Amino acid sequence: MSSSIVIRGAAEHNLKNVDLEIPRNRLVVITGLSGSGKSTLADDIICREGQRRFVESLSSYARQYLGKLDRPKVEHIEGLSPTISIDQKTISRNPRSTVGTITEILDHLRLLYARLGTPHCPKCDDVIESHSVDRIVEEAYLDWPGADVMVCAPMILERKGEYRKELGELREQGFVRVRIDGEVRRLDEEITLARYERHTIEVVYDRLKLTPDRRTRFAESVEKAVALAEGLVNLIVDGTAHLISSRFSCSKCRVSLPELEPRLFSFNSTQGACTRCQGLGRARIAHFDAVVPDASLPLSKAIVLPKKGKNYRYLGVAPSDLNKRITEWGGDPDLPIGKLSAKIRKLLWEGEKGGEVVTGKKRRHGVKPRGGYPGLAALLEEAWATTGAWELMKFLPHRLCPQCEGTRLRPEVRAVRFRDLSIDQIVNFTTHEAIEFFDGLELQEKERLIGKTLFPEIRERLEFLEKVGLGYLSLARSADTLSGGEAQRIRLAGQLGSGLRGVLYVLDEPSIGLHPRDNRALLDLLRKLRDLGNSVLVVEHDRETIEAADHVIDVGPGAGSNGGMIVAEGTVTSIKKAPDSITGRYLSGKERIEIPDTRRKRTKNRLVVRGAAQHNLKKIDVEFPLGLFIALTGVSGSGKSTLVQRVLVPGVAKHLGLGNELPGEHKKIDGLDHIDRIIRIDQSPIGRTPRSNPGTYTKVFDEIRDLFAKTPEAKTRGYQKGRFSFNVKGGRCEHCGGAGVISIDMQFLASVVVVCEECDGKRYNPETLAVKWRGHSIADILSLPIDEAREFFRDIPKIHQTLEMLVDVGLGYVCIGQPSTTLSGGEAQRVKLASELKKTATGRTLYVLDEPTTGLHFADVKRLLVCLQRLVDQGNTVIVIEHNLDVVKCADWVIDLGPEGGAGGGTVVAEGTPEQVAKGGKGATAAPLADALAGSHAPPLVKGRKRGTGVEPDDRFVITGARQHNLKNLTVEVPRGKMTVVTGPSGSGKTTLAFDILFAEGQRRYVESLSTYARRFLGRLDRPDVERVEGIAPAIAIDQSGRGGGPRSTVATSTELHDYLRLLFARAGTPHCLVCDAILTATTPTTAARKIAETLGEEPTYLIAPIHRDGADRAPTVSELSTEGFARVILDDAEVRLADLEEETNLDDAELVVDRLRPAKVGRGRLAESVEEAYRRGGGEMAARSRDGKTTLRFSERPSCPDGHGALMEALTPRLFSFNHHSGACPECQGIGHQRDLDFSLLVQDSHLPIFEGAMENRVGSWVARKSGRVRKVIDWLRDRAELKPSTPVDEYPKSLIEEIFDGTGEEVIPVSYRSMRGTGRPRRVTGTTWEGLRACVRRWHVRASSEAWRRSLEERMSSQPCAACHGGRLRRELLAVRVGGLGIDAIARFSVTEALGFFDALHLAGWQQQVVEGVHQEIVGRLRFLDQVGLGYLSLDRGTETLSGGESQRIRLATQIGSHLVGVLYVLDEPTIGLHPRDCDRLLDSLVRLRDQGNSLVIVEHDEGTMRRADHIIDMGPGAGRFGGEIVAEGSPEAIESNPKSGTGRFLAGLEVVGVPVTRRLGNGGTLEVLGARAHNLKNIDVAIPTGTLTVISGVSGSGKSSLVMDILSRALAQKLNDARKPAASHREVRGWQAFESLGVIDQTPLGRTPSSNAATYTGILTPIRTVFSRTAEARTRGWGPGRFSFNVADGRCEECEGKGGILVEMHFLSDVWVECERCKGKRYNAETLKVRFKGATIADVLAMEVAEAVPFFENIPLVAPILVALEETGLGYLPLGQPATTLSGGEAQRIQLAAELGRPPRGRKVYILDEPTTGLHFGDVRRLVGMLHRLVDRGDTVIVIEHDLDVIANADHVIDLGPEGGDGGGEILASGTPEEIAACAESHTGRYLKERACGGALSAH
Repeated sequence: MSSSIVIRGAAEHNLKNVDLEIPRNRLVVITGLSGSGKSTLADDIICREGQRRFVESLSSYARQYLGKLDRPKVEHIEGLSPTISIDQKTISRNPRSTVGTITEILDHLRLLYARLGTPHCPKCDDVIESHSVDRIVEEAYLDWPGADVMVCAPMILERKGEYRKELGELREQGFVRVRIDGEVRRLDEEITLARYERHTIEVVYDRLKLTPDRRTRFAESVEKAVALAEGLVNLIVDGTAHLISSRFSCSKCRVSLPELEPRLFSFNSTQGACTRCQGLGRARIAHFDAVVPDASLPLSKAIVLPKKGKNYRYLGVAPSDLNKRITEWGGDPDLPIGKLSAKIRKLLWEGEKGGEVVTGKKRRHGVKPRGGYPGLAALLEEAWATTGAWELMKFLPHRLCPQCEGTRLRPEVRAVRFRDLSIDQIVNFTTHEAIEFFDGLELQEKERLIGKTLFPEIRERLEFLEKVGLGYLSLARSADTLSGGEAQRIRLAGQLGSGLRGVLYVLDEPSIGLHPRDNRALLDLLRKLRDLGNSVLVVEHDRETIEAADHVIDVGPGAGSNGGMIVAEGTVTSIKKAPDSITGRYLSGKERIEIPDTRRKRTKNRLVVRGAAQHNLKKIDVEFPLGLFIALTGVSGSGKSTLVQRVLVPGVAKHLGLGNELPGEHKKIDGLDHIDRIIRIDQSPIGRTPRSNPGTYTKVFDEIRDLFAKTPEAKTRGYQKGRFSFNVKGGRCEHCGGAGVISIDMQFLASVVVVCEECDGKRYNPETLAVKWRGHSIADILSLPIDEAREFFRDIPKIHQTLEMLVDVGLGYVCIGQPSTTLSGGEAQRVKLASELKKTATGRTLYVLDEPTTGLHFADVKRLLVCLQRLVDQGNTVIVIEHNLDVVKCADWVIDLGPEGGAGGGTVVAEGTPEQVAKGGKGATAAPLADALAGSHAPPLVKGRKRGTGVEPDDRFVITGARQHNLKNLTVEVPRGKMTVVTGPSGSGKTTLAFDILFAEGQRRYVESLSTYARRFLGRLDRPDVERVEGIAPAIAIDQSGRGGGPRSTVATSTELHDYLRLLFARAGTPHCLVCDAILTATTPTTAARKIAETLGEEPTYLIAPIHRDGADRAPTVSELSTEGFARVILDDAEVRLADLEEETNLDDAELVVDRLRPAKVGRGRLAESVEEAYRRGGGEMAARSRDGKTTLRFSERPSCPDGHGALMEALTPRLFSFNHHSGACPECQGIGHQRDLDFSLLVQDSHLPIFEGAMENRVGSWVARKSGRVRKVIDWLRDRAELKPSTPVDEYPKSLIEEIFDGTGEEVIPVSYRSMRGTGRPRRVTGTTWEGLRACVRRWHVRASSEAWRRSLEERMSSQPCAACHGGRLRRELLAVRVGGLGIDAIARFSVTEALGFFDALHLAGWQQQVVEGVHQEIVGRLRFLDQVGLGYLSLDRGTETLSGGESQRIRLATQIGSHLVGVLYVLDEPTIGLHPRDCDRLLDSLVRLRDQGNSLVIVEHDEGTMRRADHIIDMGPGAGRFGGEIVAEGSPEAIESNPKSGTGRFLAGLEVVGVPVTRRLGNGGTLEVLGARAHNLKNIDVAIPTGTLTVISGVSGSGKSSLVMDILSRALAQKLNDARKPAASHREVRGWQAFESLGVIDQTPLGRTPSSNAATYTGILTPIRTVFSRTAEARTRGWGPGRFSFNVADGRCEECEGKGGILVEMHFLSDVWVECERCKGKRYNAETLKVRFKGATIADVLAMEVAEAVPFFENIPLVAPILVALEETGLGYLPLGQPATTLSGGEAQRIQLAAELGRPPRGRKVYILDEPTTGLHFGDVRRLVGMLHRLVDRGDTVIVIEHDLDVIANADHVIDLGPEGGDGGGEILASGTPEEIAACAESHTGRYLKERACGGALSAH
């Protein structure tokens, strides 16, 4: 493994081709001045590239949602691990985000309450239960067997009324009796109820005795009662009522609850969120003080609501209305509001009882309010709800929601409880309290099963929050109230909890917002991450962090263009000694930030915040002395930002009339009259687009533009100030819109910015640039560094002063016009400070800065302090929230909050001068501040030694207590950095260990570091059943799955090469004319003007534009053009004056003369303006024509043919080059590239015969040959015209006649007479017809076929053929004419990988094209090269992925991983040699070794001997399968395994056991199965003969055509003939010899079923006779039960609670679904009655639980059962329970069950079996067993055809057909056929070469 991350040629942003080596597994700090390039190096290069490489290993589906991860500008990076970025910006500040949602604890709690919560009624608090009808019936029979029951449907429950109408309706519906208040009454009698008493009315549905024979009747009655009463039924048993609900509803209150699902408990879901606040917990509630800020005024003046006319706007009331109300209430409206009585003020605000609000549309339609006056509060809130007017916002601050009381949830949700607690109560626990709650739980069995992964997840996440010091946080704490330090520690908690190793963690400024005490806790966490075996890279300026680092990189020497170099690197000591390191000088004490000589004295003026109680503030009074530099400090989360940003700043802003934000909770703020301005200065960007820059922000650019407008040249041209703005049309370059650059969207890559070719990056047009001031154009000024500009404008005071300020704050290196988007946060902050410093001081300004030292180096902090002190020197007040002790020690006054964070904070611990605070010793700030004042720094607290260089010794992944599936509490160590093979018998637990534990845990932990959004697309990653997994690395699975299906998926699309090709052609492609092949060109107005001037010079020239129609109606008239000022047109190639034309003259084809001029003589300005006008008039087209007409230049803003053949109507975008998008796909074939069409060879099956006399012996041919039909008559006429006889064989027809018959004769009329039903619908005689061709006829017949048989017959004669429109190119013709390097995208797609690589290696584009597509070109070449390296150079890029072999698919995945160059990854592979020939296995293993040598760990589930021998470590599992497996039999090196007597694998490796080979080969039964003319995919029209009655193996290298021959042709053709299958066979001429067989069996490893209802007993068919046996028992006959009673899929006998499954599936959403044993049947699947029937003492459930070996003697006398059981046992499945769900079987077990089912049945005639790679997943012993079974099938007279590469199987064959010689286009031929010995003798056969290495004539194996 590489010991370092090696970076070569880093040139992103300002980095100057940096070369660097960063030691791995170290704590590395990157530091340097603000803007020097630190974050670029760490984030934009290292972090981005590490994440990009890992994300590329994920599925294409997931990658499309994970954002743009573009390749950085760097030549080479190696040694990168998967990267995780941790910063303070990744926490959502959305008010819907809480600590619980961020940590995902709330997701798990929602799942907990949905699955284990007990619903209660939100009104009466009774427990609510849901009962299905079946459950109601079942429980009734269990509780009251034989009892008399009355079934009632409750209609009215405890409600007042007479209910005459309701009783009458029940009578009309046919009901006879009702039960009223407990008494049964007949409906035909007079019923009178007391009106004002409560009544309960129930319909009596049935009265019966609960006997078994009446069960069905009882169930029907209950079902009808439930339906009538909307979920309720009342069962009256012996006079006692039992009210039952079939829904989650309260039977008393009739309150219903929806089904308990996790979304119900989410306040971000409409189902769960409080309806008042929509799940925010806070709502906008009208605030009296906001509406009436001054109660000393009378109502008309006191209420400050916006008005419209006489009314308050939006409210619909006027002050006069309110005055009337006050008078009605006995008050005086002229009195100040504050002097009105409390009662009147309450009525005014809250309204009268029953008052209704009428606003908006209702009021406009004249609707009057009912009831009394609703109150100002209600009017305001309703107005806000209906209008959302921003003017009302300040009167409705966010407050605790009165409906949900801040819980965010609906009442019915809060009524669901777990352990008597609702979910909102638990989320209001602190982390510490939540841990105590979950630790104290004693779970019941059901809770333990359902929560086996749920509770550990919750506990683990809570514990890690506690470990990082956040035990005081509640889970309900809103994310927008978290401090930066708290947010970052939440992220760190998750990473520390993941336990990953081998990861690169990148942190940007982790000390931001952290108190010195908290910073030490952070450093402890970073060291823990490092000591786990990770690399930690930190961008930081904090002294303590730098001194704690193992390695430091100092970037500089300056900022911006003066930075971007490595000044020094090494240990802290070496940095201190580096002469060029500014960092080193500060660390060594050579430079320092000095303490001010004197502190400013306090004055009488001060701001006092009284009773601050927002968030965790404890009603504190805080005094801010004015005119001082104040530092507010305290531990993270102590309340600093809350005090200043949520209380003080909004309070001051409100006093000054600024903003709408109301201050947080407090009593008042004193001293506000001393402030006249408040300014917040932060590090947010000074602009969001490149158009903003320091010049525009500081307004100095306005002064510069004024200067240019006053120059003589500008005055002469009439240029105003706006001419020199690059944001305004006129002076700017229109090609780039004044940006100087053009941003080209690169879709999934980052956009590319190229310099504008028109203005060369200067932003302005040439006319504007011609104006100079002191020899400089406006563009030259923008490009000046501020240092130079200051000197340049020294004598211009206004400009010089601002530039001087920018230099003073350290921005002299920045250019005036440098885009704001390229400035760092520190640079942006200093631009803002300079803008403030230049202003005239009032001495009454309050400046507030929150963490201003963020991103600032020591030198930058020193400069910042100078600026802040200058602001205070002007008499202003500066308040800084800060932890940086260099800032705190320089303050005049310090306020320290604490003593802890969260609930432990919120008080003032100390205040005074820095010396007073330090001396007081209170709080966490005192001690470190005392050190800072003394000029010393506390030594870094180092827990664990620093690390030197080099790599730590290789370690291991440790798995402890693995119990997943059949693993027996396994403990195993997997060596890290090695290639480990996990092997053992099929079903022994190999895949469980490798994938379900190692891979799942490795990827789960890494993916959890990604954003919540990203994880949605990465699939469910379950926590395995294992005690502990230590040292796990990020894991990537490489398998043979994921081959894209369908004709739209190709090699290029699956490798994403096609995406890059589309991008290449869209951005650098050259469109060509379809007619003349000329290049289509577009011309900008500036370029057109230049070309006109160069070509026509001083010649009199007309600028003309085509007269386009206005809309779609007409061209402009003569008078309309004259009115616009035009005088001439070009009509019929001659100049004509408009005055000479009639008004009615048609001007459709005329061209308008826009201007007449001599290009060289007029100014550029006029020429350019005239060209722009001509373009505008001509809709983007114009021409310049000499007056004599000899020269005409035509121009278009769209790419157009210079000869006028047409233009490209749509700008080229990547979407257009996608054949999967309608805008680009060929309209004829919809982007498929081919169409199913009539195939000559399939229709004419014997061309040696005449066309109508045997050549077409098929149903379609018979239809064509009908003598009376039109088709037959046309073909006869065409044949006669060619002077051929009816007896002429088809192969003697000339090519032209074949084309006429099949493709038609165009518009030619054929003079034949025939009968037709077209038009009238009745037969009529027609003479003469055009002929469209047989292909068109068949297409039409196929579309119109009403018979499925006729459609199938047509499809049998059709094959896939290239599209006639696009010729296989898949795209529209005009897109195929777009070229790069002279080739279209379709031509490149037809290249093989090797050919494409050669093309792109030689491709060189010029100018901006090369710049734009440089990254795309690199990606294409890189991907092609890695495909070539893994031996796939022969694959064409347009090869369909559905035609790829498994080996080819896997090598494509491997190529991607090798190309990623990731280090420290755990790659897990499942059977990588499946489908690979031994020759290809060697190539694969070379690739795997290369992957390991890059520094990765490989775990491979494999049985291949070659793979084992090249492994570093082998884990042999067993000793058997299923419950006999799950243990480690042996582990160690291959040699150690060979010598281990316990290892079955070792015995085979050592040769002690072998797969035997027959002594003789079968010759077959004399028959032959032939495939003639096979040409599917890469097969080259081959004929194949397979001897019947033999075991035949089809072999060959991967991709040679085996599956195409056997599965796509032979298997499908036989399925059609023998099994009536529909899917047509792939292209071939004929299959012969199939008549010798009666049926086809295709045996593979697909699952036996998709649900637990399928098992070995059902698949093999033995459950049916077993059920028959049980139905013939005496007990069953007595009860009258047939075999159906003993089926768990039939309602009668099965358990209805679990529907015969034996368990209940509990859906766990993002966790694994859980099967819980059914409480009713205890997993037996059947109801109690069915289980009373026994056979030989066993119930049907007992039989299903029997293992095969146990069942064999039990059923030995049952003929239909015993043979199959014996076959199952002989195939090695004796351990298998008969009822084991098919979903739990391995592929090998499924295959053996299929084979046993065949062997256990008596032969029914000759059968042909086809098996594709049957040794997949089979161990040596399993292969030996498989070979024996195949021989048994052949010995009984069947034919077995196997596709296989396993040499043991090939050596056992009677006949071998070897395809090759290579894969892809290099294959598709028969190299050799014969016995294995004959194949071994073939020199050209790769199979033969490997067969030579083992003897083919050993002893005959038993079979």
